[in-house]
Amino acid sequence: MATPKTQLWPSLAITLSAFMSGLIWIPLRQLEQQGLQSGWVGLFLFSSGLLVMVPLALALPRKKRETGWGAVLITGICNGGAYATYAASLLLTDVVRTLLLFYMAPIWGALLGILFLGERLTAARVGAIVMCIGGLMVILGFGHGWPWPRNAGDWLALISGMMWAYAALRVLMQQDVGSQDQTVAAMTGGLIVAGLLLLMLPGEVAGAKPPLTPVVVGGAFAVAALMLVPINWLAVWSARFLPPARVCLIFALEAVIGISSAAVLTDEPFGWREILGSVLVIGGTVLEVTGQSQPVARAAT
Repeated sequence: MATPKTQLWPSLAITLSAFMSGLIWIPLRQLEQQGLQSGWVGLFLFSSGLLVMVPLALALPRKKRETGWGAVLITGICNGGAYATYAASLLLTDVVRTLLLFYMAPIWGALLGILFLGERLTAARVGAIVMCIGGLMVILGFGHGWPWPRNAGDWLALISGMMWAYAALRVLMQQDVGSQDQTVAAMTGGLIVAGLLLLMLPGEVAGAKPPLTPVVVGGAFAVAALMLVPINWLAVWSARFLPPARVCLIFALEAVIGISSAAVLTDEPFGWREILGSVLVIGGTVLEVTGQSQPVARAAT
């Protein structure tokens, strides 16, 4: 059973994961200019991540586990698949709607915690969820209406958030599975889902097949090794100690980092609305971390 005191480092780790995830758009934009179109990004990144992780996982010491590879792969499909469906959603609907629907994830995380971990829905958690989602709506604007799926891209974004929350729960339940094995599974699952989505996407949406140049292949490998793998590793390590709702709430900082960095490095706007929304999201995260006193119980697999 994880106590609030032992949740400090995992909370900091998922914060770092969110920070890195909010900046990954920078190298991806550079790769896009070299011909790596959006629909192909997942295929290149997850295959590169798998090439990084397999020898690393084999080299690291591994503890004995009872959970079979089938169950771990399901977790990986939910984990890596959340990233892949999120990326596909960006191709099929407005970025605003993708962000809003994906970041309903704290709600799913809270519900999963109640159903499977016996958590209580405290006032602090409700306030944190309201502040987080409200802050995102302030940043992104209310002109798009209430976030409810209207097309295939919207549904993918909603499913992505659900998969992300469920993956966090499964990692918490699979305590005998090391972070390296969970990361290998996430890379594998992401590759499977990204490949299936690429097959289903219309050609004009997926984009042209990228050139296999050293810049594209090497760049994708570098992004996977330096960003995608650490982002996933930190996330799954954190999820072994934190309830799904907290994982999802803290990771919402990714949107704030992405929007803020885009404003600094490009001509994206960052005015009073972005400032207020960011304060609300950050405030919701702080409230979640400081306002929860109940320990984290781990359900049996």
